[in-house]
Amino acid sequence: MQLSIAKKLAIAITAIVILCIGTMAWVSSQNLKRGFISYLSELEQQDLNKLSQLLAEDYRQNGNFDRFYHDRRNMRDVLDQLRSHRPKENDNPNHRQPPPRPRDDSEVLNIPPPEIPPEQRPPPDPTGFAQRLSLIDAQGKVIIGPKDVATAPDGSWQSIVYDKHIIGRLRLAPLRNISNANGLDFVRIQIRQTIWLATALIVFALIFSIYLARHLLRPLKSLHQVTKRIAKGQFQARVEIVSRDELGDLAKDINGMARSLQQNETQRRQMLADISHELRTPLTVILGEIEALIDGVRVSSPQAM
Repeated sequence: MQLSIAKKLAIAITAIVILCIGTMAWVSSQNLKRGFISYLSELEQQDLNKLSQLLAEDYRQNGNFDRFYHDRRNMRDVLDQLRSHRPKENDNPNHRQPPPRPRDDSEVLNIPPPEIPPEQRPPPDPTGFAQRLSLIDAQGKVIIGPKDVATAPDGSWQSIVYDKHIIGRLRLAPLRNISNANGLDFVRIQIRQTIWLATALIVFALIFSIYLARHLLRPLKSLHQVTKRIAKGQFQARVEIVSRDELGDLAKDINGMARSLQQNETQRRQMLADISHELRTPLTVILGEIEALIDGVRVSSPQAM
């Protein structure tokens, strides 16, 4: 299958556009994921700072962190208290913190605790903040978290300060993936919109490239038609100059060539006419002499011949 220049040009432009837009869409989606994770990490760093303040207050009341080591649910209460705080709610003097999670004999008897009203329930933990959290006391003892957390190279660290002394440290493992449904839906929607936009741009680029290729190569059709007429001897044919680019220069050169060929043809015909005129008189005399010899008007002799 032989492709025309217009098709080749349209395919080349479309391929370049697809490559550029596809690369842009992929880079944008990756940056979106990394940016969203970075945004969540910044929020978690703020929560880590607030949590250190809550633990410092808890240390002031209890004198140590032993209760977190013996009963991990105490840390859950602190995290519930952390998640229950919001900037707008903290600024509201009428806001009341939700009561701590009840712990009474109902837990021992496996009786389900009373249901907390929805407006008092702490928000969920969509990023797995609690699972990635580690608590280390001032002596380096790991109270909550993996045993090798002290040597972990990555993650966010926050010191717990009480009375200008560091009484412990918090370590939050890095957030590498988005696991909650809301975050995934947000990222998917943004990526889907990016893909739709990229597809629309590619379709537009395809249509525009076809139009552009035809528009740019339209003078070539005129050049092709004129050169065919010149090849047939129609030297009066001229190309209409519609642009001032390379095709316009080519049209000027073809018109100059056609004028030169037309002038040469005119000169050739004039030369043949002049030669015919100059030869007509002597040829007429010779023809008359030959006819006289044939008719016997003149005596045929070697001298006459």
